[in-house]
Amino acid sequence: MHTADDFKQLAKQTSNGQLRTRYLALYHFKNGETRTQIATYLGVARGSVNTWVSNYLAHGLEGLQSFIREHMDNTQKLKSWIESDPRFEIVAPVPLTLICFRHVGGDKKTEALLNEINQSGHAHLTHTKLNDQYIIRFSVGQPTTTLEHLKKTWAFIQETAGEL
Repeated sequence: MHTADDFKQLAKQTSNGQLRTRYLALYHFKNGETRTQIATYLGVARGSVNTWVSNYLAHGLEGLQSFIREHMDNTQKLKSWIESDPRFEIVAPVPLTLICFRHVGGDKKTEALLNEINQSGHAHLTHTKLNDQYIIRFSVGQPTTTLEHLKKTWAFIQETAGEL
């Protein structure tokens, strides 16, 4: 088993922001903080802290690290699907698990697409403005998200875009 100081050291050593947050959560957990306190300290959902701690307790450090690697790999697969559809463009680098993309038809098409997706109840995506363009944000970091979820959601996005 790892000590609180081990997790503090691991957090200092990694350049991966998501992994750092998980290490810090475990650092606080090992120091006796509640999961609610940890979520507040780190600005994350309590459910995420529960997942990270449970994953660590059940599978050790390797389990925690493989969880993050899997989400990063799945994000890259989703990125490749978006890049292969000429109706869409990736508008920012994708180093971790957030993809920012837009419909090449412009802001109105992108916003209409996002509204249709969110109103459907099939998925909930968010938006932002980047270089004065309306952008859809797709985050792949939820603990229960699988590659199958991403496939179905991407197929739904494509279908919805085709109906605009």
